[in-house]
Amino acid sequence: MVFTGVGPGEEASPELLMMVLVGGRGRTLDEFREMGREAGLEMSAVGRQRSGRYIAEFRPV
Repeated sequence: MVFTGVGPGEEASPELLMMVLVGGRGRTLDEFREMGREAGLEMSAVGRQRSGRYIAEFRPV
């Protein structure tokens, strides 16, 4: 995993903040799909942004 925004004078990246502040971790799309399934949701669409980040859409089953 590559982080940006970790040098002096730079804003921390959202990924770094997630991991440090709330104990988050990186997950694969399959892991997100399984979490959604456990919550009664189905992954209905996935798209990649220009920034390289992904957006996943979930809908109730």
